[in-house]
Amino acid sequence: MPKRSRKKLTPTAQRLQEFNKVEKDFNLLYQSKAWRKALEYEPKILSFEDIPKLSQSPRILAGQLYMLYYGLGVAHKQCGSPEKAVNLLFMFLDGVEKTDIRVSLEYKITAMQAAAVCCLEIGKFQVARGLFFQLIAINKNQRVFIMDIVSELKQSDQFIIAIELMDKFDVLNLPMTKDALLEHARHDMAHCIFAGCLHDVNDFCRAIQILEQGLEIVTEKNDTECINIYQTALARSHASLRNDEKAHEYISLTLENLKKGEEIGGSVSFGGSVSFRLYRNLGEAYSSME
Repeated sequence: MPKRSRKKLTPTAQRLQEFNKVEKDFNLLYQSKAWRKALEYEPKILSFEDIPKLSQSPRILAGQLYMLYYGLGVAHKQCGSPEKAVNLLFMFLDGVEKTDIRVSLEYKITAMQAAAVCCLEIGKFQVARGLFFQLIAINKNQRVFIMDIVSELKQSDQFIIAIELMDKFDVLNLPMTKDALLEHARHDMAHCIFAGCLHDVNDFCRAIQILEQGLEIVTEKNDTECINIYQTALARSHASLRNDEKAHEYISLTLENLKKGEEIGGSVSFGGSVSFRLYRNLGEAYSSME
């Protein structure tokens, strides 16, 4: 019997088949974190802009296409190309919003966070600010989440935005979830981080006020590590105001703790080594005193 000839695919069917193969291959590389290999598919993926129109289920294909934009954005971020990452992550976010496609909130949050961090890297601070405020509106009861954002802003020297954010969401008075309570070091340091931003914009009086509140909290917890940090931070801010006597008082209290052999090694969630923070504060306090 003669072989039945295989039915020839229409151009539309061929294109849909090609899209499905590219999506499958890209996703395999993405899941393997082979970022540079995955980025080789970028020109092909960007050429599929019209693909949703070729299907009877355009919303489904649009969702698949936007998820590929998301993947490319993440890959660019991982490969150190923040500007390209921002463009693709916004293509994902804008596409999802315009077409009202249901995408997991986790993907949206991750895309917004990644885009905001990349915006800080390329100097688009107001765009980053807008993204951070949107993120906090979604996660406004998660104090740890907000402080992570503050940490990103501090690393980029965006102290004004960090202060505005902490004031607007009253971060120091946000309730803690059970999970957050386990991360006590983050919360012990929240006042110190806020005060650090204020100190860096020369608002020493308010920095002192917030540090005193924080010191009271860590003293109640008998957390000597944090007590030493707060005391040296207070010494630093008082020294900047030329309150040398008060600065000496806090330095003496800290040195007394250290002489008692209290452990100062460990680490806290923000700012790396505890001992580094402590000695940096001491050094800055001494250099500001006459």
